[in-house]
Amino acid sequence: MLNPLSLPSDVLEALRSVGRIERLLDERLALADERLQELDARIDGLPAELERALRPHLEGQNESIEKLHPELVANREHAEKLPGKVDGLREEIRAVNDSVGSVDGSVGAVSERLGAVTAELRGVLAEINEVRETVEPLQGPAERVARLSERLPGGG
Repeated sequence: MLNPLSLPSDVLEALRSVGRIERLLDERLALADERLQELDARIDGLPAELERALRPHLEGQNESIEKLHPELVANREHAEKLPGKVDGLREEIRAVNDSVGSVDGSVGAVSERLGAVTAELRGVLAEINEVRETVEPLQGPAERVARLSERLPGGG
């Protein structure tokens, strides 16, 4: 065995500091353990906190969807009817245009009046097309909202 007196003083000091280092490490580990326990407790309570925070918001959304559902269904029903009506109007306008073309050759005064009517019909068709272009994109979202509403508790 080695004689402690024969060891250099630096080595002896280092050996003595091992105990202090061990105590410091134990203290740090105890602090870290306490903090981890606190975090575990907070994490355990997190689902309840989230539910308390989100429940009013989700219930409000559910109520809003329930209020909008009848309107969206009615809008979808009307939108589904528009393409057929627009196509029918196009056929009618084409027929009127054909009639105007044949009358135009024989009656000059009537031709001017029919030209104005044709312009008005084109304006109406343009407005109808605008309505269709506005409503058709709403059909998909309206159907998705209706399906979402049916899946929500109390929905349908």
